[in-house]
Amino acid sequence: MASLKMEGPFRLNAETIDEKVNRISPGNYVIGRRNESGTFLFKRIGRANSDLNSKLKSWVSKTTKPLFKFRYSSSAREAFAVECAIYHDFAKDERVEHPKRPDSTNWRCPRCGFYK
Repeated sequence: MASLKMEGPFRLNAETIDEKVNRISPGNYVIGRRNESGTFLFKRIGRANSDLNSKLKSWVSKTTKPLFKFRYSSSAREAFAVECAIYHDFAKDERVEHPKRPDSTNWRCPRCGFYK
C-alpha cells in the first residue's frame, strides 16, 4: 500500500496547527481519528493552494474529527496532484469526492484524467 508521506497525526486545534504548520505554503492534509488499534482513519482529504496553516484552521470548528496529518507542497499544482493521489490510493468511502482542480486552471487528475 502507498504511503501518505505526511507528518502527524496531531491534535486539530489552532495552537497545534501554528506549532506544526509554521510556514506559508501550499500543501495537503487529511483529517480523522485513530481507531481502537491505533490506525489512523480519515474522512476528509484536502489541499491548500497557498496557505496550508489557514486552510487547516478553517476546519477546527467544522469537524468532530480531532486529528490531522499534513505535508507541504512546492506549488498549487503539486498539491492538486498529491490530493488526487491520496484520493485514488486511500479514499475507500464513496462519500469522499474526487478532488476538483483549482478555479481558472485546466489541470487534469494525473491518475484518471478527471477534469472538473
